[in-house]
Amino acid sequence: MKRLAFLALIIALMSPVFLNMAHAQVADGTNVSANATIPSDLSSYDSSTNASDIDASVSPENPGAFTTVTVTLDSNIVDLRRYMITWFVDGKSVGSGIGKYTLISKTKGYGQPTSIRAAIALGTGTITKDVLLAPQDMTMMWEATDSYVPPFYQGKKLPGRESIIKIVAIPNFVSKGSALNPANAVYNWMRNGNVVENASGYGNDYLLIKQNKLNASEQIQATASDQGGDAQSTATITVPLFDPKILFYAIDPTTGIRSALAQTSIYFTTPSATIVAEPYGFSVARNNPNNLSLSWTMNDNPVSISDTRHQTDLNLQNPGTAGESSIGLSITNPNTPFQTANAIISAVFGPNN
Repeated sequence: MKRLAFLALIIALMSPVFLNMAHAQVADGTNVSANATIPSDLSSYDSSTNASDIDASVSPENPGAFTTVTVTLDSNIVDLRRYMITWFVDGKSVGSGIGKYTLISKTKGYGQPTSIRAAIALGTGTITKDVLLAPQDMTMMWEATDSYVPPFYQGKKLPGRESIIKIVAIPNFVSKGSALNPANAVYNWMRNGNVVENASGYGNDYLLIKQNKLNASEQIQATASDQGGDAQSTATITVPLFDPKILFYAIDPTTGIRSALAQTSIYFTTPSATIVAEPYGFSVARNNPNNLSLSWTMNDNPVSISDTRHQTDLNLQNPGTAGESSIGLSITNPNTPFQTANAIISAVFGPNN
C-alpha cells in the first residue's frame, strides 16, 4: 500500500508538466493545441494572407504604347489554381474563373495609364492585387564619331573595326503626370550583357565605346528611369560592323566634283582630268583622310603622289589617243590595321578637244 501511495504522489506532482507539454508555441507566438486539426488545404488556413503575398509580373516588362501585355499572378503562399479570380481593367470586369491567374490586355497611348485589378476570392475573404500599366518608350541612335565621310555625304557615319561609336538614349514616357526630361533621367548601360558602370548614372544619356575588333557587332542596352525609380523604360540596339570602302568621283577644274554619284569609270577628252578617292568608314582624326596610307597604281604600276596633303587626288594626263587604263588604289589605316580597302576605276581617254 505504501508503494501505491508513493506512485500516486509522483503522478500528481508530474501532471502539470504533461499538461504543459500538450501545447507548443510557434515562432509568431500563437499557441497551437497538440490536438488541433490541420486542414488539408494549407493555402486557406492563414487568415492573414494579403496582397503582399501575391506577386504580379508584366510581360514585356516595360511595354510601349498600344502594346499587348500579359499580366501574371504568382504566390508561394496561396495556390492560385484553387480560387476564383476576377479581373478588372479601368474598373470594368473583363473576365473571371477558377485559377484564372493570367490576363492579356493592351496599353493605351503615351501618358494614358491603364489600371489592372485582380480580385482573389479566398476562403477567408477577398484580396485584391493592383497593377498600373504606364506606356513607356525609348529611342536609341548610334553613329561612328571618327569614321570618315566626304563633306557632301548626308548619311550616317558607319563603324568599322575599332571605330569610336556613340550611342544615345532618348526616353519618351510620363513621370508623375508629365513627360520625363531626358536630362533628368537616371541611365543604366549594358554592353554585350555586361554593365558599363562608369557610363551609368544621372543624366548620362549617351555611351561612348571603341568597337571590339573580335566582335561582329555590339549589343547595347539602356534603361532610363525617373529619380524615384517609379517609371522606367528599357531598349536594346545592335550596332553592326561595316567594312571600309573606296568610292571614286570625277573632279571638274572649275566646279569640283561633277556628281555625288560614285564612278566606276571616267571618260574624258580634255588634256587632263582628276579623280578623287573617298575612303568611307576609315577611322581618322578630324575627318582628315590624309592620315591614311594610300597606294595608287596604273595598269599595276605604282604611281607616286607628290603632294601628301592631297594624296586622295590623282591627276591623269590624256595621251591624246583613244585608250583605257586601269587605276587601282589600296588604303590601310596605320593606327588600325584591321581597316583596309581596295578599289579599281577605269580611265577611258579620247582625242583632246
